[in-house]
Amino acid sequence: MLFVIQATKLVFLQNFRTMNLDKLYRIILDKKATMPEDSYTASLLQKNSNRVIQKFGEEAVEVIIAAKDNDKKEVIFESADMLYHFLVMLAKLEINPEEIVEELDNRMAGKNKLRNDK
Repeated sequence: MLFVIQATKLVFLQNFRTMNLDKLYRIILDKKATMPEDSYTASLLQKNSNRVIQKFGEEAVEVIIAAKDNDKKEVIFESADMLYHFLVMLAKLEINPEEIVEELDNRMAGKNKLRNDK
């Protein structure tokens, strides 16, 4: 019974969160469709794919450096940047994050092996 109460509480709290990755991705797609002039996201999406990918890479390196320095606050801050730029990259490449979730589901079900599991 405690598990059901805790699970219900978690779902309840998640429904009232101001931001999640799905919502952020939908915002990015909206910026891609409307391309507002004052939007950082739209300006990124107007650049070529290599620049968008490079920006994601830069943010990933910043997370690694913060982790190496064992700076939890900075890891969290830079991870938010990295996740945002990851989703921008996916939008630029027209990859829906759901495709990645499907791949993870397939791996859990044993349908797709990891590259090193040949």
